[in-house]
Amino acid sequence: MDKKTFFYNTELFRKKLLIRTSIVVGMFVLFLAFNTYQLPVSERGKFLMIFAPLLLLLIWFLQKNYSKQIEILSKGRVEIEGGMLKQFDSYGSCAAIRIKDIERITHDKFRSYDRLVLETKEKVYPIVNMATFTEFKSYIESMSGKSSEVDSSEINYFSLRSFLFF
Repeated sequence: MDKKTFFYNTELFRKKLLIRTSIVVGMFVLFLAFNTYQLPVSERGKFLMIFAPLLLLLIWFLQKNYSKQIEILSKGRVEIEGGMLKQFDSYGSCAAIRIKDIERITHDKFRSYDRLVLETKEKVYPIVNMATFTEFKSYIESMSGKSSEVDSSEINYFSLRSFLFF
């Protein structure tokens, strides 16, 4: 049996991460601009002396986080070989599943990413954000002999309660 390798969709993740990072930096810049003009002219320099370095520190931390997350995702992969599915992380560790042990396959959305949930008697294995998701899904279905159930109910993360906590 030949080995088939599937990679994660780093471009989609990179785009969404860049949008989130830009929103955080933009909100901090708006905070600086709004509060700078609320102060008397004589106090603006002191305010900016405190918060401008914090902006630079925030950008530095976000850039490090951005690079690390992209590196982790780009090194991860899922391999299928000889009736085994192996999900590798960026450090080379892997979670292995015997494909014949899969009892149920569910296709849903998780934070706007396509997710395939593989359920065995022992554990539930979610696999999210594959680059070639439809090919991966059909390959798993053909190898396991099970068809996936589509769960169209997406969890709503943007409710009034989450807005109040944010």
